[in-house]
Amino acid sequence: ETRWNQKVVVVSFTRKKEADLVEDRPQHLKKEFRKLYGRAPTEYTERVIYVFQDTDVLFFSMVAHEYPNHNGISYCLIDTLDTIPFFDVHRRLPVGRGAVYHEIILAYFDYMRSIGFQKGHIWADAPIPGDDLFFTCHPSTQLYLTQNKLEGWYEAMLRKGVVDGIFKKEWTNFAGFKKAVENLIQDMEAVEKDKENETKMVTKYAKYMASQFQNHTKDTFWMDLAPPLEPMEPETRRWTHEALGDKHAFLE
Repeated sequence: ETRWNQKVVVVSFTRKKEADLVEDRPQHLKKEFRKLYGRAPTEYTERVIYVFQDTDVLFFSMVAHEYPNHNGISYCLIDTLDTIPFFDVHRRLPVGRGAVYHEIILAYFDYMRSIGFQKGHIWADAPIPGDDLFFTCHPSTQLYLTQNKLEGWYEAMLRKGVVDGIFKKEWTNFAGFKKAVENLIQDMEAVEKDKENETKMVTKYAKYMASQFQNHTKDTFWMDLAPPLEPMEPETRRWTHEALGDKHAFLE
């Protein structure tokens, strides 16, 4: 799918995929995950988005995963995002490139809510200079945000999304749902307390999760998408490409 708007071109490819939400879980949690998600793999759509200036200067790429039925909830998340500073913003708009990137991401979530999706997720993981994702030609002069600045950059985007009516008024990070996960772990401990090996596994996993909560308190965001003002029909046709429409094929 391709859309033109003031010489900025957005190209989007979609591909149907499956994910096993049980196989890689710790052994003592697999039973609970099977109850939630069943034994069959979960279907989702991988969407790869490319944004061009003047149809030939690619400056932004993003991969999103879209789960139309994630345990009864429609859910979309940003899997990968990469940019290069080739968008000539100064002759287009009186704003910086970061604001342009904000608008692209917000436009994506705005579209997803228009076709009925309810939840969104972002993980702010600061890139390391020299690591290339979609673009293998990052200029040596490209600036990279630190982890703290990247988290602040996403928070600013989310605040704008709330003002624009795309997100509901609050978003949640790891600290926000820590208690729910702790309760799940406590329930598992109670059920398996008479199984020595599994109890040790539960305890070890609880300690691991506690460390992860500490490390990722502020870098993860879960958003409730606001109801759309103008609902749209979900896509029925997939626009695919053997390489450009598949993240792993593209990166190989």
